[in-house]
Amino acid sequence: MTDAATPAKAPRLRPVPFWHSLRTRIAAGVAAVAIGVSGVAGVVIDHAAAIDGRERLRERALERLESGVTFYESQGRGRFGAVVNDPSVPPEVVQRASEGRRASYYDGSTMYAVQLLSMHEVLSVRLPGDELHAQRSALRWSFARAAALAAAVATLLGWLVGTWLSRRLRAGAQAATRIAGGETDVRAAQPGRDEVALLTSALDRMAQALQHRLELERQFTADVAHELRSPVTGLVSAAELLPEDDLGHLVRGQVTRLRRLVEDLLEISRLDAASVEIAWQNCELGDVVRSALEPYADRIELDVSQAGRARVEPRRVDRVVTNLVRNALTYGAAPVRVEVVGARVKVVDSGPGFPEELLADGPRRFATFTVGKGSGLGLTIAAKHTGAMGGRLELSNVDGPGTGARAEVCFQAVDGE
Repeated sequence: MTDAATPAKAPRLRPVPFWHSLRTRIAAGVAAVAIGVSGVAGVVIDHAAAIDGRERLRERALERLESGVTFYESQGRGRFGAVVNDPSVPPEVVQRASEGRRASYYDGSTMYAVQLLSMHEVLSVRLPGDELHAQRSALRWSFARAAALAAAVATLLGWLVGTWLSRRLRAGAQAATRIAGGETDVRAAQPGRDEVALLTSALDRMAQALQHRLELERQFTADVAHELRSPVTGLVSAAELLPEDDLGHLVRGQVTRLRRLVEDLLEISRLDAASVEIAWQNCELGDVVRSALEPYADRIELDVSQAGRARVEPRRVDRVVTNLVRNALTYGAAPVRVEVVGARVKVVDSGPGFPEELLADGPRRFATFTVGKGSGLGLTIAAKHTGAMGGRLELSNVDGPGTGARAEVCFQAVDGE
């Protein structure tokens, strides 16, 4: 099997609350516009219908009044609903009739048509506005039903459009999340010529630029390591010829650190390669860990009583636990405890714990978060080897900051262990 690092499961986007969803807001906005337009149109139409109905009622009243006046002048009595000197006629309409001999007035429920026949005779016609009110009520209900239907259709259309946009945006966001997780071959660009396509295309260009910079950094690391390998080998050989005094011990110690740094850089460059051969074995994880930590047996507490079997590559497990223990001894404090339970290896120290920045961002090369200690490659190498075997490295503090660091490695268990 060839795989630089078994891809982790693509991170899932956190769900967006229903009321914060783009589709909900678009649907609500379209519905609000539809209701607002329907309301304004309804008020305008209702007002126009009221005026039209009132004018038609006025025309009918004046027509009856004219017929009543003609009949009264010829027969001397009222007809067609015309009444002489009706006491229920409002005074203001009588006053208007005295000025123009004929007038009409609508008090909101009844239409009055009045004509002054003489100084003492006023002929009037009353038409109730019940029919007008019924027509307006029917018109309002009809318009309300039409407005409700229009709002429902607009909401549905807004929901569909919002869903379409939301799916495109979420697809782009999911792709961007996968790119951030290391799947550099994923593309976020969405088809089309709108703002969504423009945004996702810009994300792709940004991801490509960042990937190019990362490749340059990786290539630089590999080139530096290869260029330093020969000089450092010469330094190691020369340091062995120095006398066994304080100066000799100091030089050999620093040369050893430099050699380890170059070896770590070379290992990082190999792990960054496109594919790495994994020599899988079903092993007793406790035996592998015990063998790897023999050089540190007098400085750690090891418990493998609950160890199980795991599908790993022993050489890589050796590198993982060695780097974790070395990191704990360098940055933490005694006692350092290593416990193997099933297919998990846990390394806990009693030091100040991992910095919050490291817990938030994960291991990064040359990032030690302390002054003057190490190269920051140990945790990076451990994480890459663990990922190559399909496992995961979890970093945490025992009980919060300053309470001890805990690094837990989870490998693939054998037979469900």
